[in-house]
Amino acid sequence: MDRNCPDCDVALQTVSFGMKVGVNDAWSPYVKTERSSGGLLGTLGVSKKNDVDAHLCPDCGRVLLYADV
Repeated sequence: MDRNCPDCDVALQTVSFGMKVGVNDAWSPYVKTERSSGGLLGTLGVSKKNDVDAHLCPDCGRVLLYADV
């Protein structure tokens, strides 16, 4: 899906986003939704986790994160 910067109306570039924890560790960002995971875990109240994609505006440098829902 093509996305545009809400400030500049320029096409966003998909970029890698990471959060350093330690020297060799990194976390993967995600969002937790109210949607059920389904199956047995869903009946136990486990929520679904969705991956997050990062996009960068080449003009203003704004970084936007979008959940894969």
